[in-house]
Amino acid sequence: MTPLERLLQEEIPVRPTPAPDRGPWTPEQQAAHRADLLNALDGWHWDRPTRPHLHLVDPATGSHPDTHTTHEEKRPA
Repeated sequence: MTPLERLLQEEIPVRPTPAPDRGPWTPEQQAAHRADLLNALDGWHWDRPTRPHLHLVDPATGSHPDTHTTHEEKRPA
């Protein structure tokens, strides 16, 4: 049997049948889901150090108001 014949003998994977439509959630289901989410997030904290991603630059001087350095001074050489 040639490699092409072996390939043609393989089954072609098909997409599984979609789950049946359950319709919109009832208010009780929504409340239960929201309670589950709130319980999962209870006590959660961000364990990584935070750092600002955006910096304000004074258009007149071109410097950051907290550091008094210009944008060009922060650029790597």
